[in-house]
Amino acid sequence: MKFLRKLEGAVGQFIEGLSRRSHGQHIQPVDLGRSLLRAMDENRRVSISKTYVPNVYTILLHPNIAADVKCMEQTLIEELKGVLVQKAEKESLSFIGSLHIVLESDDQLTPSEIHMETQFLEDPELGTADRHPMADANHGQTRIFTVLETKHSGARLLYSQSNGSIREFALGTKTSLGRGPRCTIQLPDPKASRLHAEIIRHGHSYHIIDRQSTNGTYVNGQPIQETKLSLHDIIHIGNSVLEFQEAASAEAVSKE
Repeated sequence: MKFLRKLEGAVGQFIEGLSRRSHGQHIQPVDLGRSLLRAMDENRRVSISKTYVPNVYTILLHPNIAADVKCMEQTLIEELKGVLVQKAEKESLSFIGSLHIVLESDDQLTPSEIHMETQFLEDPELGTADRHPMADANHGQTRIFTVLETKHSGARLLYSQSNGSIREFALGTKTSLGRGPRCTIQLPDPKASRLHAEIIRHGHSYHIIDRQSTNGTYVNGQPIQETKLSLHDIIHIGNSVLEFQEAASAEAVSKE
């Protein structure tokens, strides 16, 4: 295909060079492009008038390959986006939100393996009405709502989804947060790492720990490595916003 040949010409020399350093295995740009196209084809969703394809793609590579790609990650991602956009235009396929491609490492893969994950993720609704004030601190595309008159006991997180609904998660001894399917709280957020952060219970208190995430973990607008959580603390992970709650005395937040 013409656009795959174009991609291969743009970054082929770099990928071939790094592949030779990785135990003689070979991952070519055309392999990444074909993996994306195959993932797009295998995950089509047909509605009444349109055919939708995933708009979030996570490419998992062996850590050595991923580390070498890092120095030109944005260039490669833009080329790969072009592969998907051209196919979508040619076949009248639709994305439900902005197109995202994320490159990550997985130490369970060999240097010659590519693993692909896909998601359908709508863009968060924008607007200032009903927005928690902390949601505007460095993260303007997210919203959070506080549940009123809660009667639940124990610590929990309130997660505001892009459709405006609220999900509530009880916190155990250890709660993992991230985009990966093994996380206790899985966040459909392209800017979240597969394992982004963990919340650990220490006696009657809870501490949040960043697990070397790509985009960092923020509490009340401040980047953290580890910190103790307090009532109503606001946690930002990528574009996702969560509120820490404990006990039954949650205060109501005005929506005026």
